[in-house]
Amino acid sequence: MKPIYHWKEDRIKAHVMVSVLSLLIGRIKEKKMEEKMTVERISKILLNVKAIPIKTGEKAITISSMSEEAKEIMNKLGVLAPKKIE
Repeated sequence: MKPIYHWKEDRIKAHVMVSVLSLLIGRIKEKKMEEKMTVERISKILLNVKAIPIKTGEKAITISSMSEEAKEIMNKLGVLAPKKIE
């Protein structure tokens, strides 16, 4: 990650707000996982989740691929996992 330089006060405030919000969201993730995983580990696992929506006429389906760890994380975070159709 490289340093970010802002010169206008409103941009500095916005940057600080986004940074603090990011830290807060990361900490919430760790708490929801009962502090068994770091936010880095959670993010790495969730980056491998793949979901591809396919529309066939009037019907839409989703083909997804995810590990058991990803399913557990999504469940604890209250995120609905896409249904896998084989």
